[in-house]
Amino acid sequence: MFWELYQQNQIAGVRNAVTRTEVKNEQLRDQVRILEDKLDCLALTCQAMWEILRERGGLNGEDLNQKVQEIDLRDGKLDNRLNRSEDQRACPQCSRLLHRRHLKCLYCGFAAGKENAFQF
Repeated sequence: MFWELYQQNQIAGVRNAVTRTEVKNEQLRDQVRILEDKLDCLALTCQAMWEILRERGGLNGEDLNQKVQEIDLRDGKLDNRLNRSEDQRACPQCSRLLHRRHLKCLYCGFAAGKENAFQF
């Protein structure tokens, strides 16, 4: 009888682990969907800006490539990535550091808002 209880307990534990894994997988799927939506928004914004610059500013693809390389090299590495030291900024009210994703200061509550169209 004790063996039967032990086995049932083991089975219940496995079922709970499977359920937790399924929940975690669904959460990860949701996060991927959110990231895909953000990526689509950024790509659309970039395309719109480039077309405005090309039409109104007389720029060409080489101008764009040179600027991309210049921005990429700001951190000293040509790696097709932005400098992540810009992830933080100072709160305009209390001067404490805010992560760029936070639109509200965690310390004083000041609504810092977005700095540009690429900030979420």
